[in-house]
Amino acid sequence: MLQNRLEHASKKASRTRLMIFGGMALTVIIVGLGFLSAILYQDLSALRRTQQTAPTADQNAVDNWAAEDRNPLPQEPGERISSAPVLPSTTDTPVPLPALPLVEPVSKSFAETPVQGADTGPIRPRQQMPEPPPRPVTAPNGPVEIAAPPTAGTGDHSQVPEASQTLAAASDKTPAEPLAERQPTRTINAPQTIEDREAFKDLLLRLEGGPEPIIQSESFRDWRPEKQRDIEFLKQQAYAAFGDGDYAQARKHLEQAYEMASQEARALETTFQRALGDAAAAKQADDYDRAKTQIDQALRLAPESEQAKNLKPLINVMPQVQELLKSAGIKRTENNAQGEYDYLNDALKLDPTRQEVRQRATQLAHTLKQQNFLLHINGGFSEVDKRQLKGAQSHHLAAQKLFPSRAETALLGARVGELKSDLETQHFIGKAKAAAAADNWQQSLQLFTTAKKIQANNRAAVDGVALAQSVVNLQRQVTQHLDRAQRLASGGVAKAAHQLVKKAQSLATVSPSLDAQTSRLADLLAAYAVDVPVKVLSDEKTRISVRGVGQVGTTKEKIIKLKPGTYTFEGKCAGFKSKLIAVNIPPGATAMRVSIVCDERI
Repeated sequence: MLQNRLEHASKKASRTRLMIFGGMALTVIIVGLGFLSAILYQDLSALRRTQQTAPTADQNAVDNWAAEDRNPLPQEPGERISSAPVLPSTTDTPVPLPALPLVEPVSKSFAETPVQGADTGPIRPRQQMPEPPPRPVTAPNGPVEIAAPPTAGTGDHSQVPEASQTLAAASDKTPAEPLAERQPTRTINAPQTIEDREAFKDLLLRLEGGPEPIIQSESFRDWRPEKQRDIEFLKQQAYAAFGDGDYAQARKHLEQAYEMASQEARALETTFQRALGDAAAAKQADDYDRAKTQIDQALRLAPESEQAKNLKPLINVMPQVQELLKSAGIKRTENNAQGEYDYLNDALKLDPTRQEVRQRATQLAHTLKQQNFLLHINGGFSEVDKRQLKGAQSHHLAAQKLFPSRAETALLGARVGELKSDLETQHFIGKAKAAAAADNWQQSLQLFTTAKKIQANNRAAVDGVALAQSVVNLQRQVTQHLDRAQRLASGGVAKAAHQLVKKAQSLATVSPSLDAQTSRLADLLAAYAVDVPVKVLSDEKTRISVRGVGQVGTTKEKIIKLKPGTYTFEGKCAGFKSKLIAVNIPPGATAMRVSIVCDERI
């Protein structure tokens, strides 16, 4: 569209220039036709080579002026720094230059079409810079006045120049030439105002900071290369006009470049967003082929887009996800909740953004959790009934992990605790009974006591402690009598021993060792109850007594009866030292003989 309009405007301008220069050319054609043709050909060839290999002098001048305007040099008092660009000299070979082709302006101003990232505010006044000197244009026979095209004003392009309208009629008679392949041409206009010059520089900054980076990107070049060339051509036209001092025309071309760049940047963004949205919609609809095509298109338009780069791998795994979802559907028809959940979970690992799949997986997870909880509760109670502690504990632990605060969990825990204490108590009771059967009542008492600590009300443990304690106590008491058997000669001790024997005989059946000890004690008691005849011999002068028993008196030979035990015989005689003799009468002895005489004088 723009190329056709520019072609029409160019042809129209050419006709106008021919009419203007026709009269003047007749006066100088004989003298300078050959010379002028050669010089014009050299200038055009040099211009083409310069534009193809390096930036033009006019563009460099624009860049220099823009740089100086961004970073003004400090000025000393009284010193004036010129910011005018150095323009190519034309005084050596003064030739008439062709006028710049007029481009039909668009209906909207560039300020009305903002671009993302660009400054679309009003043009702000910038530091005033010295105007470059105008370049004179001369013909071989003297200066020639060239009519200037209408100025662009302040950006109002609602009116089309009359010269452009005139040449538009001949546009369909001349073959069209691509806009970007044409070389910028120049026209000499009347001196322009500082306002147009500053507006051009402000607009150039907005173009460079706004849509131009997008237009210069590789993605845009691959998308619309012809538009990129058109915009670059308009910029070159603007640079050329600016270098010639035609600021209004330069501003006009730059406005067209800015507006086209803004429109194309918006078009690129719109196309990218549409492709990205279509890719997301196709993914949502499980249309893999369409989603892949659209996401590839979006990445070609915006390779650095995080949204597109994040969506790409999710689209790549769509075939695998669809296969997993298909398998999950089969498991669902089979009423296999666990199998369906496993497939859905695998699909979510590949594509976590599928909310419907996540909701279904969450629902299945809750259902499976409830089912597993009930299985563990029922299994735990079943193991308790079977008195299988390890199995019951395993089920209770699993149920506690699923729902720790449920009443069923607490009830199962209590039953498991009871089973554990029962089994431990029975374990110790069993060992205690085994120790009792081995007649190890001391160990049996310890084991019964441990069982009672676990279950204080366990009847077997309580009775076991009582029995074992009785046997141990009787064994200790009988042992004490046996170790001090001589005390059995005492009536009080013998009486207590008889009572102990009767008590121990009631438990003789549960403890062979106690029965044997009791029998020995009973035999000792019987032996100590029989009087043993003891013959006492003396000299009829010594007075004899038995300590703790009584007097024997003076005698030559006397028989007394004593019970088994240890006795002390004492003899006394006047003028002689007393004599003591210890006599041990063993139980079961039939007779004893004791001789005692005081024969050591004092």
